[in-house]
Amino acid sequence: MKFNSDQERNDVIARLTLITLAIVISINLIIMLAGYFISQNMSIGQAANAKMLRNILLLLTMGELAAIYVVKRSLMKRLDNIALYTPEIYNQLHTINIVIAALCTSISIYGLVALILGNKYEELMFFVALSLIGYQIFRLRARDFER
Repeated sequence: MKFNSDQERNDVIARLTLITLAIVISINLIIMLAGYFISQNMSIGQAANAKMLRNILLLLTMGELAAIYVVKRSLMKRLDNIALYTPEIYNQLHTINIVIAALCTSISIYGLVALILGNKYEELMFFVALSLIGYQIFRLRARDFER
């Protein structure tokens, strides 16, 4: 994919990143608030299988982070055939960013599920942190368009 200038490329990427970062942060805040209210209404004791459940969800999270990498690469390869910057490419880039954001926010949903099934609120916060770190690692960057 070719932009008219480096400045144009950086502007498009900055706008897309800002939009999707706002989406990821707002969804994670909603999940944190829901988790807080759920944890206030639950008993203090932890379920016997809570550690095993947390470990399973962590493995699922690591697998999802690998899947995000594969999905991003496959979606970016679709753009290689397009030579000029058009509004259609902007829409495709926006779609790629939304897919990455959705996959990253699902990680914090795993933390909410773990909380509901007996884990602590701090473990929900760990999953939220993994979600935000995952977005920062896999978001679109200018180097994604260099060959």
